[in-house]
Amino acid sequence: MYRLAFLLTLLAACDDPPMDAEVGAVAEEHKGDAAATATVDVLKQADRADAVFVGRVVEVRYRESEPDGAGISVPFTFFTFEVEQGLKGVQTGERVTLRFFGGPAKETLLLSSEYPNLDVGDREIVFVQDNGYSGVPLAGGNEGRIRLSGGSVYTAAGFGLNLNGNQVRVGEFTSLAENKSQQVGDFPLDFVSSDAPRTPGLKASEEKEFVDWLANAVSDDGSGMFQNTSADEAIYFDSTL
Repeated sequence: MYRLAFLLTLLAACDDPPMDAEVGAVAEEHKGDAAATATVDVLKQADRADAVFVGRVVEVRYRESEPDGAGISVPFTFFTFEVEQGLKGVQTGERVTLRFFGGPAKETLLLSSEYPNLDVGDREIVFVQDNGYSGVPLAGGNEGRIRLSGGSVYTAAGFGLNLNGNQVRVGEFTSLAENKSQQVGDFPLDFVSSDAPRTPGLKASEEKEFVDWLANAVSDDGSGMFQNTSADEAIYFDSTL
């Protein structure tokens, strides 16, 4: 069971960028050992995912759920991606719409802790899981997003991902332009990067090298259960659950 109040955070102002699981892991490791390096099991994420693709955000739409028995409606955000390269579950050239819990609600803004910082034009590798059912339809939450920026690959929070054989290491933090602001409906948000630990010399891998590796490693046997969503369809959500 969960309460709506637990899932949602009212954002009147935002001082820090979104934090994903890798950021916390890196910070914790670096507290005691400057040489420690966190890793991300990208292939496990791909195995869990219903769909994996390289895509660009081409549209962002919002819709509130139908009023429940208590008369409460909650917002959802629909991010539509154009698939530049389908790796699992979807085809290159398709348009994929992912539904996330949260967004603008009348004169307020309600966001979950893993609401993605995405605007039209942003490019990512996305690992989709339970789209249309989960409030965050990503394999492992924000671990299911890999930022593509300036020809390199990063975690959602901006830590470089360094490919070493089949191991993906979390490297230096970069204050990415994509993570500095976001437009959510009529609400412009600005983010200020906080101090973050770095792994000196561990640079982000190039996008082409990383995507080629992932494309060769991901298995797509056609058994995925990917489901597309649409902002044109009614949403039913029970706030009492």
